Order: sequence, then C-alpha cells, then structure tokens
Amino acid sequence: MNDNYTKGILTIIAIGIWMIVLQNSGSVSVQKVEVTNSPNVNVENEVEVDLRHINGWNAANNYSYKIDGEEFHTLGVTIHR
Repeated sequence: MNDNYTKGILTIIAIGIWMIVLQNSGSVSVQKVEVTNSPNVNVENEVEVDLRHINGWNAANNYSYKIDGEEFHTLGVTIHR
C-alpha cells in the first residue's frame, strides 16, 4: 500500500481514539441528553422465579455478602451448548 495512505489511516485512527478518551474524561461533550417527564417507579411486590424450571437444573449459590445488613447471594451462571 501507499505509505501516505497508511499514515492517513493511522492518523484517523489515532484522532478517533483520542476523541473517545477525551469524551470519556468529560473534556469533550458531543451531545447533551435531557430527560423530561421521567416517571417514578416503585416495586411493591416480589415476583418468584423458579430457576430450576427455567434452566432445567438447580442454580448454584456461590457467594453470600451483606450490604447495610441485608444479605445477598450470587448465583452461578453456566452456558450449556
């Protein structure tokens, strides 16, 4: 390929990467999004989910932890092909 073509492509790629870096750091603002009429959502009821019925096997409880005194558990996820 032509050396000038390769330099041009690499320059465009470098500018694109720096634009992403500057945008993520907040230095460059590409667009402003304003959310209006945002409804308040409250979940008052709990929905029970039978993971054994969905997956076909029991879910593995790998790890438990607490946030502000409330206990949480992680579930193992495996993809079967």
